[in-house]
This record gives sequence, C-alpha cells and structure tokens, in this order.
Amino acid sequence: MYKKRYVRESIFLIIIDKSHVLCYNRSMQYEANRLKCRFSVRDLYTIHYFKYAKNFVGPGEAHDFWELVYIDGGAAEIVAGERKILLKQGQ
Repeated sequence: MYKKRYVRESIFLIIIDKSHVLCYNRSMQYEANRLKCRFSVRDLYTIHYFKYAKNFVGPGEAHDFWELVYIDGGAAEIVAGERKILLKQGQ
C-alpha cells in the first residue's frame, strides 16, 4: 500500500490501525489516505464511563441498538446473546 521510499522520507507517522497510517511529508503537509468505510455512526445515545469493583456482576439488559464497550483497565466478561466474550485492557 505504501511505498517504502515514502515511509522513510516521512518525518512523522500516526498509526490509525494496522493497515492505515497518516503521514506528514518533508514540507509538513498532510498526505491523505483513503479509508474504507465499514460502517457509519449517525446517532449517539449516550456515553458512560464506569469503574466497577473487581468482582462486579450486573443484572444484564437488552436494547434495540448497538453498544460499544471499551476496557480501560483490567478485564471484563461481556455477554452478548448466548456469547460470552472476555475483553482485556485496551480492547
């Protein structure tokens, strides 16, 4: 995707994910990289930040919209339908 020559000449890199990088060139101009849009978020209901006790267990809930979970520290087992998913810090 990126020419090795271009990356060596770049003086500043921001890694967006494993396949996309935002670079400045030598004249400090942004070089655009087109990203594939996997999905679009048009509405946001609310944002919460919680710190739970180590052995916290919640009653569970159900709703008709997606929920984004990010583990800031420690780990958590998330239940989605019949699936149990262990998320660790940074996931």
